[in-house]
Amino acid sequence: MSQYGCVVFYTTHEPNDPRRQLADLLAISGQEVTWVARWRNLDRSWWNVRNDIYDGQPEDHFAHVPVSEVASLYLPPGNLLIEVKGGERMDRIHTVCLESIPEDVRGRFSPWNLHLRFGWHDVFECEIENVYMARAFCAVCLFGYGCPPNWARYRELVFQVPEIIEAKQHFETVLGPLETCATWDV
Repeated sequence: MSQYGCVVFYTTHEPNDPRRQLADLLAISGQEVTWVARWRNLDRSWWNVRNDIYDGQPEDHFAHVPVSEVASLYLPPGNLLIEVKGGERMDRIHTVCLESIPEDVRGRFSPWNLHLRFGWHDVFECEIENVYMARAFCAVCLFGYGCPPNWARYRELVFQVPEIIEAKQHFETVLGPLETCATWDV
């Protein structure tokens, strides 16, 4: 079983003013930033960056950053991984996913926290092997621990949950049209 999974909304378009977009994105999340990890060296493979996340070894790490200061941490061409306290929206998404997706489909997985990946990075949707989805500029990840035993059915159901649809529309007000996928670290 996996350690975690994400319901992901992502865009492959870089904005004209990335720092402004990040500030706007954080403003609509309306929550406190728990931590920010920053990578400046994108010559390294995503697998190495992924391992840095597991090992807690980003190039830079910042804890409890005021929302108003996070955008200044973005240094192109690098990227940021930002954990944002979930708040009421994520509490509601977590509860509704538990209530509306049968346990035999979702297992213990239900998104409960918000991660933002900002700056160019690859998005994979996990199956038996990783499926490359896109080179994304920004990904909004509804994060949770666990792995659904029925990935295909979970994917089908989660993107029909009204609160998931509403969350996607909420982030589209800043990011524009978003693509979706679900990923599990397996």
